[in-house]
Amino acid sequence: TGKNPANKAKIAALIPFETILDNILECHLQDDTKMAHPDIDYDALCYVKQVWTKLTQDAFWSSLDSHAVREVQQAFRLWKPEVDNNGVPVDGAKSLMQEFCDAIVKLTGRPGKCG
Repeated sequence: TGKNPANKAKIAALIPFETILDNILECHLQDDTKMAHPDIDYDALCYVKQVWTKLTQDAFWSSLDSHAVREVQQAFRLWKPEVDNNGVPVDGAKSLMQEFCDAIVKLTGRPGKCG
């Protein structure tokens, strides 16, 4: 999307922020069971999450478009994990901030694999 505000607004309108959050937080899960794939490559998963995170940055975090700002403000899973119909957090569910904190902790233990 680059620096073009019109492109940022178009992308933000095409892909809801909640969908991007779901893809960042759940791309390692099987669709039918909500359990992790048994043969997942966590290094490859990191690259998939990077793409979705970059899209979030380009289309939402750096956008001044009112639609994009409103979607970020209304995003429940930004700070809190997914909940069931009774408001109870789903087992293993994370918020985006929890995912970022986990990534930082993992990176501190893997200095040789960064960059």
